[in-house]
Amino acid sequence: MKVLRIEGLDEILKFVGKTSNLNDQIYVPIWNAMGQAGKLLEGQIKQNLTDNDSVATGDLRASVSSSEVQVTKDAIFVEVGAGRGLPYARAVEYGSKPHTPPLSITEPGQPLYEWVRIKQLAATYSVRTGKRLGSKAKQIDENRQAARAVWAKIRRSGTKPHPYFEPALDRTRDRIAKLFEEAVDKIIDQIKKA
Repeated sequence: MKVLRIEGLDEILKFVGKTSNLNDQIYVPIWNAMGQAGKLLEGQIKQNLTDNDSVATGDLRASVSSSEVQVTKDAIFVEVGAGRGLPYARAVEYGSKPHTPPLSITEPGQPLYEWVRIKQLAATYSVRTGKRLGSKAKQIDENRQAARAVWAKIRRSGTKPHPYFEPALDRTRDRIAKLFEEAVDKIIDQIKKA
């Protein structure tokens, strides 16, 4: 799990003094910055998945989410995640070593078969109409054969990484830091006015 940690809350707590309860209203700017940071990171992850052509069914992209801002005694945080319940999410981010996935994933309705079908990696198409040629049974057989060829390549070579999460952290780091700088400035202004 990657963590983007913003330092400096301790200094604010020292400056604020008695108001060390993170649920205190004085910390609303930090809560807001945290929520915006989560949404910013979520959006960048989704964009990265699209940009690196990792969207086929849309399940991985749809799994990207950020939680509501959470406040505990010691922290204000938001969780941003991707791929919960999707066993291939880690392989998309980091790639995989050669391994033998179950052959069943090459059957209709299964992940690898559907990826081949959606990406249109098999078959012959009409130049005039752009439609796929052949009977339904022939199309299924062509998709299955292509899925099995990909399956064999995974056994032999693994998969290449298509990072989406870590690059999102890198691309949003400066904007997120700016959100928190502005939040701290708002808190300091509130303290000066009080």
